[in-house]
Amino acid sequence: MKLSISSFRAYITFFPFLTIAITGCSKKSSQCIDITVTATSKIEAGETIYLKISSRNNIGNYYWWGPNDFSSNEAEPRIERAQAANAGKYYLRVNTYDGCTKEFSTNSVIVNVTAAPCTPANNTAVLAGVSTLNFTAVSSFISGGSYFITSNNIEIEFPGTTKPSAGVYSIQPLSGTWLWGNVRVRFITQNSNWPSTGTLYVTVNNGKISATFCSIATSAQTYTYKTTATGKITEQ
Repeated sequence: MKLSISSFRAYITFFPFLTIAITGCSKKSSQCIDITVTATSKIEAGETIYLKISSRNNIGNYYWWGPNDFSSNEAEPRIERAQAANAGKYYLRVNTYDGCTKEFSTNSVIVNVTAAPCTPANNTAVLAGVSTLNFTAVSSFISGGSYFITSNNIEIEFPGTTKPSAGVYSIQPLSGTWLWGNVRVRFITQNSNWPSTGTLYVTVNNGKISATFCSIATSAQTYTYKTTATGKITEQ
């Protein structure tokens, strides 16, 4: 049945309870839910970004998305061990129990990447009291779900198959659970492997990764000896 404008107005008057869907909402747009969404404004690389909403009233489900392929269905998710790739705005789509869908965006998150506190010569390292290492034939590759940077005397392993972004990474033991924002480092000498703990500072220039470490704790696996290591390696 085709209605004229005058007939349509009369139809609405006769049925005052009638609602019309507008932009995905079963109510008038002005009546849809209105909340404020925020994100941690500024962090140091390696810290946590918190995503917040001002109210959860009448919200049935949530869908967050943002930088570095982030997504979540939690009401207030957080991004732990955030790095430079996590900087930017985050977005939220909510569906209410009465059929309203609406999208919101946060402020822009700034991730500050702290510079390494030491400046060793490139592609060298010193195992204090043990030896000086020169890294030759530096290569990077993906294997077993990890991203590796290796040479004749060092192996650095990042979780995931995506090339690491600039940031400050926590060096974790070779065993146990580790996640995005963590890294594993071990040195290789004639006498022993040397797994390490501490902090790794990563920069990216012209698509090439440089990783710097300053006095990180290092211990021999084949005999009892602990020392520290300082150095830098760059992809070739």
